[in-house]
Amino acid sequence: AILSFKNLPSVTGTKKHIVQMLKHLISNSIKFSKPGTTPEITLHSTLTKADNGKDYIVISISDKGIGFDAKYAKRIFELFQRLHSNDEYAGSGIGLSLCKKIAEDHNGWISVVSEPGLGSTFSIYLPKDQA
Repeated sequence: AILSFKNLPSVTGTKKHIVQMLKHLISNSIKFSKPGTTPEITLHSTLTKADNGKDYIVISISDKGIGFDAKYAKRIFELFQRLHSNDEYAGSGIGLSLCKKIAEDHNGWISVVSEPGLGSTFSIYLPKDQA
């Protein structure tokens, strides 16, 4: 895989859990790459102000993989939910729900934007200043 990193910040949190979340999202990008292609994954961050008025660091993991229909964007974060059979792609359906839990345990959240055939971008929102 080709991994690109841009503007990655320092964040406050449990290192083990943050690393676990990022590893899972990167491995998913590799697993769901287009057959016969080298996976290309970019990690970058931005700063945004949420509706609650607080500043959040947004860490985004983008790929050019197989993507999926946007109607499944919330469902994939539920425990044991899968979009593909185990014959197509191995997995337990636990990883993304674990990522959601880790983001929430750090007073943040995770979201995804995806389109079939064009890839996915997972965005992790973490408070700039943990209070």
